[in-house]
Amino acid sequence: MHCTYVHVYIFMSYLAGCPEIKDTDHLFHNGSTLAIGTILSFTCDEGFLLSRDSGLLCGPEGKWNDTQPFCSSPGIGLLWRGFTENY
Repeated sequence: MHCTYVHVYIFMSYLAGCPEIKDTDHLFHNGSTLAIGTILSFTCDEGFLLSRDSGLLCGPEGKWNDTQPFCSSPGIGLLWRGFTENY
């Protein structure tokens, strides 16, 4: 009976998947599936910088493994990444 519960839980998690990811200002994600195991990658509008290069993975518990990245203008992005030069 315990094994049945585990299988039902995994099946229900798969059906539920992860919460919807919405595109934001200048940020877009690929794909439309939110199923467990899905990896979403992100891109920014031309002229904007992505806050990090890694995508998001939908984990077995139906949660994304990290927060959604964001896009920033080049000056703000360089400051955010620790650079102080003016570009």
